[in-house]
Amino acid sequence: MDERLNFTTWVSSDLPLDGRNTDRPDLLVYNKRVLFRGDNEASNPITIFEFKKPLRDDFVNPSSREDPVQQIVRYVNDIRDGKFKTPEGRKMLVAESTPFYGYVVCDLTPKVETWLEREKNFTPMPDRLGWFHWMGNINLYVEVMSWDKVLKDAKMRNQIFFQKLGI
Repeated sequence: MDERLNFTTWVSSDLPLDGRNTDRPDLLVYNKRVLFRGDNEASNPITIFEFKKPLRDDFVNPSSREDPVQQIVRYVNDIRDGKFKTPEGRKMLVAESTPFYGYVVCDLTPKVETWLEREKNFTPMPDRLGWFHWMGNINLYVEVMSWDKVLKDAKMRNQIFFQKLGI
């Protein structure tokens, strides 16, 4: 996760994208909803988050309907298929070239790491606290990262700010 979210005005958490009782991304920011996005322009990226409780890894079981990578892929396909509107009820502008970013935050247990490597074809990050994969067919970049990495990166990113404040 990076500074792209600073320019977001639309955040939604755990709300159905179509107002009915359907799939709900944990966080979608689209400069307003559960998607993160700037203005409603097809060239602006859309960012989707899925969070899994710490110490949980049952979502990697073959019978699980809570595979966070597949959840993000479903949201991307539904958005690309025009199934959702902006909070103002306008058509969400998406093109073939619209970039999508998906982030899964969970504990990286050995079971999860094996699943990412062997079943999802993800590549480990150099610090081994996260994994990434590019799905060019739907223009989606996905990162799966540990709760520890999110905290470590946030501390590193804000270290100078904390130093200047003396905390």
